[in-house]
Amino acid sequence: MADSMNAVSRRGFLVTTVTATSALLSGCAVRELGPFQARAVAAPPIKNCFDTLGHQAGFKPFVLGGTCYCNPLPAQIGVWQKEGSFEGKSEDEILAVYTAREVKTVLDHRECNNLCPWGPHAARGGKCIVPPTPLTDNYQEVAFGTWRTA
Repeated sequence: MADSMNAVSRRGFLVTTVTATSALLSGCAVRELGPFQARAVAAPPIKNCFDTLGHQAGFKPFVLGGTCYCNPLPAQIGVWQKEGSFEGKSEDEILAVYTAREVKTVLDHRECNNLCPWGPHAARGGKCIVPPTPLTDNYQEVAFGTWRTA
Protein backbone atom coordinates (compact mmCIF):
# COMPACT_ATOMS: atom_id res chain seq x y z
CA MET A 1 0.00 0.00 0.00
CA ALA A 2 2.86 2.40 0.83
CA ASP A 3 4.50 1.70 -2.56
CA SER A 4 1.31 2.55 -4.42
CA MET A 5 1.00 5.76 -2.41
CA ASN A 6 4.59 6.80 -3.28
CA ALA A 7 3.96 6.09 -6.98
CA VAL A 8 0.87 8.29 -6.95
CA SER A 9 2.62 11.14 -5.13
CA ARG A 10 5.61 10.93 -7.50
CA ARG A 11 3.32 10.98 -10.51
CA GLY A 12 1.40 13.90 -9.03
CA PHE A 13 4.63 15.79 -8.37
CA LEU A 14 5.82 15.16 -11.94
CA VAL A 15 2.48 16.28 -13.42
CA THR A 16 2.47 19.39 -11.25
CA THR A 17 6.06 20.25 -12.15
CA VAL A 18 5.51 19.78 -15.89
CA THR A 19 2.29 21.81 -15.79
CA ALA A 20 3.87 24.66 -13.83
CA THR A 21 6.93 24.76 -16.11
CA SER A 22 4.72 24.76 -19.21
CA ALA A 23 2.64 27.60 -17.80
CA LEU A 24 5.74 29.67 -17.08
CA LEU A 25 7.35 29.05 -20.46
CA SER A 26 4.21 29.66 -22.49
CA GLY A 27 4.37 33.36 -21.63
CA CYS A 28 7.96 33.73 -22.90
CA ALA A 29 8.54 35.08 -26.36
CA VAL A 30 10.40 32.75 -28.67
CA ARG A 31 12.75 34.29 -31.19
CA GLU A 32 13.18 32.28 -34.32
CA LEU A 33 16.69 32.17 -35.69
CA GLY A 34 17.39 32.01 -39.37
CA PRO A 35 19.66 29.44 -40.94
CA PHE A 36 23.29 29.42 -39.84
CA GLN A 37 25.42 31.80 -41.89
CA ALA A 38 29.10 30.89 -41.91
CA ARG A 39 31.64 33.69 -42.20
CA ALA A 40 33.60 33.95 -45.39
CA VAL A 41 36.84 32.00 -45.33
CA ALA A 42 38.69 34.58 -47.43
CA ALA A 43 39.21 38.13 -46.21
CA PRO A 44 37.45 40.88 -48.13
CA PRO A 45 39.59 42.80 -50.63
CA ILE A 46 41.89 45.48 -49.23
CA LYS A 47 40.57 48.93 -50.06
CA ASN A 48 43.18 51.10 -48.30
CA CYS A 49 46.87 50.40 -47.78
CA PHE A 50 49.11 51.75 -45.03
CA ASP A 51 52.60 51.10 -43.67
CA THR A 52 51.99 48.08 -41.41
CA LEU A 53 49.69 46.41 -43.95
CA GLY A 54 52.13 47.01 -46.79
CA HIS A 55 51.76 49.07 -49.91
CA GLN A 56 49.39 47.65 -52.50
CA ALA A 57 50.76 48.02 -56.01
CA GLY A 58 48.83 50.56 -58.03
CA PHE A 59 47.23 52.34 -55.06
CA LYS A 60 47.84 56.08 -55.48
CA PRO A 61 48.62 58.32 -52.49
CA PHE A 62 45.39 59.62 -50.96
CA VAL A 63 46.55 63.25 -51.31
CA LEU A 64 46.39 62.62 -55.06
CA GLY A 65 42.92 61.06 -54.86
CA GLY A 66 43.97 57.46 -54.23
CA THR A 67 43.63 55.01 -51.35
CA CYS A 68 47.27 54.63 -50.27
CA TYR A 69 47.73 55.92 -46.73
CA CYS A 70 51.38 54.90 -46.47
CA ASN A 71 53.53 57.59 -44.86
CA PRO A 72 55.67 59.78 -47.14
CA LEU A 73 59.02 58.32 -46.11
CA PRO A 74 61.96 58.10 -48.57
CA ALA A 75 61.48 54.40 -49.40
CA GLN A 76 57.75 54.84 -50.01
CA ILE A 77 58.28 57.97 -52.07
CA GLY A 78 60.57 55.92 -54.33
CA VAL A 79 57.83 53.28 -54.77
CA TRP A 80 55.23 55.94 -55.60
CA GLN A 81 57.52 57.58 -58.13
CA LYS A 82 58.21 54.22 -59.82
CA GLU A 83 54.42 53.78 -60.08
CA GLY A 84 54.03 57.26 -61.64
CA SER A 85 52.94 59.38 -58.65
CA PHE A 86 54.82 62.51 -57.63
CA GLU A 87 57.08 62.27 -60.68
CA GLY A 88 59.78 64.94 -60.68
CA LYS A 89 58.98 66.06 -57.11
CA SER A 90 61.55 66.17 -54.34
CA GLU A 91 60.96 64.70 -50.89
CA ASP A 92 60.47 68.21 -49.47
CA GLU A 93 57.89 69.07 -52.14
CA ILE A 94 55.96 65.88 -51.40
CA LEU A 95 56.02 66.53 -47.64
CA ALA A 96 54.76 70.05 -48.37
CA VAL A 97 51.65 68.55 -50.02
CA TYR A 98 50.87 66.65 -46.79
CA THR A 99 51.64 69.69 -44.64
CA ALA A 100 49.37 71.90 -46.77
CA ARG A 101 46.51 69.46 -46.12
CA GLU A 102 47.36 69.44 -42.37
CA VAL A 103 47.93 65.66 -42.44
CA LYS A 104 49.82 64.24 -39.46
CA THR A 105 52.26 61.43 -40.27
CA VAL A 106 54.66 59.18 -38.37
CA LEU A 107 57.13 62.04 -38.66
CA ASP A 108 54.84 64.00 -36.28
CA HIS A 109 53.77 61.27 -33.82
CA ARG A 110 53.43 57.48 -33.51
CA GLU A 111 51.32 54.64 -32.14
CA CYS A 112 48.09 56.54 -31.53
CA ASN A 113 45.72 54.09 -33.32
CA ASN A 114 44.23 57.28 -34.78
CA LEU A 115 42.78 58.26 -31.39
CA CYS A 116 44.95 61.39 -31.31
CA PRO A 117 43.68 64.98 -31.67
CA TRP A 118 44.12 64.65 -35.48
CA GLY A 119 42.11 61.40 -35.69
CA PRO A 120 40.27 59.53 -36.89
CA HIS A 121 42.33 58.01 -39.68
CA ALA A 122 42.34 60.02 -42.90
CA ALA A 123 40.47 57.16 -44.60
CA ARG A 124 37.61 58.02 -42.25
CA GLY A 125 37.85 61.77 -42.80
CA GLY A 126 40.43 62.68 -40.16
CA LYS A 127 43.91 64.15 -40.53
CA CYS A 128 46.05 61.28 -39.13
CA ILE A 129 47.78 58.66 -41.29
CA VAL A 130 49.74 56.92 -38.54
CA PRO A 131 49.11 53.22 -39.27
CA PRO A 132 46.31 51.71 -37.17
CA THR A 133 47.35 49.27 -34.45
CA PRO A 134 47.28 45.66 -35.73
CA LEU A 135 44.58 43.36 -34.30
CA THR A 136 42.24 46.26 -33.52
CA ASP A 137 38.86 46.99 -35.07
CA ASN A 138 40.32 50.24 -36.39
CA TYR A 139 42.98 48.28 -38.31
CA GLN A 140 40.35 46.05 -39.93
CA GLU A 141 38.03 48.93 -40.71
CA VAL A 142 40.69 51.10 -42.33
CA ALA A 143 42.17 48.20 -44.34
CA PHE A 144 38.86 46.87 -45.66
CA GLY A 145 36.93 50.14 -45.75
CA THR A 146 34.09 48.72 -43.70
CA TRP A 147 33.02 51.05 -40.90
CA ARG A 148 30.90 49.81 -38.01
CA THR A 149 27.79 51.85 -37.48
CA ALA A 150 26.91 50.65 -33.98
